[in-house]
Amino acid sequence: MAVTSANRKTVLPADYARRKRYLSATFVICFVLLAIGATLYVVNQGFERMGDMRTRATYELKDESSHIRAAGEDLVLHSVHEAEKNHVVGYSATEIENLLSKEEWLEINSMVLIPEGAFSMGTDLERADVQNRPQHTVKLSAFWIDKYPVTNAQYAKFVVATSHRPPLNWKKAKFLKAKCCAPLLWCLGMMQQLTLSGQVSDFLLKRNGKNPVAEQMVGAGRGVIRWNRSG
Repeated sequence: MAVTSANRKTVLPADYARRKRYLSATFVICFVLLAIGATLYVVNQGFERMGDMRTRATYELKDESSHIRAAGEDLVLHSVHEAEKNHVVGYSATEIENLLSKEEWLEINSMVLIPEGAFSMGTDLERADVQNRPQHTVKLSAFWIDKYPVTNAQYAKFVVATSHRPPLNWKKAKFLKAKCCAPLLWCLGMMQQLTLSGQVSDFLLKRNGKNPVAEQMVGAGRGVIRWNRSG
């Protein structure tokens, strides 16, 4: 049936004003909800960003007051390190030996025998790096590997014996005695790790005569090949 002016419902002025108020209130509510949603999103992104920054920090946040609070901290430390290279004495050979007992030195210098065996290495995931694809089986002959990562005490002995530069995070070429057996590289930021990687390679070559290859590191680290204690 066609709608004509005769049967069309007439909207009274009061109804029109009420509908207008409802429509305006709806727009206001939608705008407020949108603003609240946007605010919550920004706050959540901020929390996530702060969490990400904390995980990437090169030092414990509780020690922040003792650090240079700037993105270029490693560069500043490197400049100080260079300026002090002819003035910092560091450890003597006797002081190094006295850092740990004879038994502790034997323990941190111990090695484990990784017997011959095979394990799966790599991945078939498409998003993985090219060098990690595809997954394949690696068979290793028996080999020896250090039981522990390189410690501060071990590296200090190497520095004294070879006149290599100490790490940037050592104050006056020394570390806290409580950190004697702490892993050397794990205490540092990424830039400092890259700086030390070549020197640690020299340390391992001097100590063991060779460096472990990637397959040996993966096989031993996963624990998929049974470890036998030496001696």
